[in-house]
Amino acid sequence: MKPKYVIPAVTLLLIGLVFVPWSKYIPENYDGNEFMKLAELSAMAELSETCNKAELESIRYQSLVLTKYSQNTLKQNIADIYYGIYELAVELDKRENPSDAYCKIKRQSIVKLTNEALATFGGRKK
Repeated sequence: MKPKYVIPAVTLLLIGLVFVPWSKYIPENYDGNEFMKLAELSAMAELSETCNKAELESIRYQSLVLTKYSQNTLKQNIADIYYGIYELAVELDKRENPSDAYCKIKRQSIVKLTNEALATFGGRKK
């Protein structure tokens, strides 16, 4: 490349970098409220493996709270994680006459997802 083209090319590159949405790549700050709700959800799902209706409704409620919270305050990838947990909770709660094995598997799936999220989000900058 000729030297007279280097400076304009670098200038254009730098100007282009200004318009990149960098906030998309920067991790979210630690949020104690969000983390506590996630921990509560994990604990609720882990308490038992039964199909107790009150427990299932609590799990669904907590996952809905996280979903609503994340829709307007967190990045889309985090909101998608919470929505996936919520979908599992709704599926479990809405199931008519679920077997104990079904409840056990669904609750274990919710615990797995919430624990993975806790491990990931606990590492955010505080």
